[in-house]
Amino acid sequence: LLITGPFSILLGFEGGIMALNDRLKLRSMVVAEKGDRFYAASEEAAIRRMEPQPDKIWAPSGGEPVIARLAGSADGTSQAGAAGPADGTSPADGAEGGGKHGY
Repeated sequence: LLITGPFSILLGFEGGIMALNDRLKLRSMVVAEKGDRFYAASEEAAIRRMEPQPDKIWAPSGGEPVIARLAGSADGTSQAGAAGPADGTSPADGAEGGGKHGY
């Protein structure tokens, strides 16, 4: 399946949620986490309105999915916590990236 044009989508599935934007990043997407909570929005201001002090906040690279799983979901994740971007840098330092998170 090939989707073209500007888009950001949130896809809920049993045990979690996935956030994804277009490969060219024509549509913005920002994700954040605070403790065991996951946030995704088109603008950082929307996230900060709900959570003024997130632990991590970043803009994933275009086409890079960010997957958040509920604690105890079928993949074996058993506690809250998160991995940073795939390159190991801290999202709070402005690094772009995503990853698989367990909530």
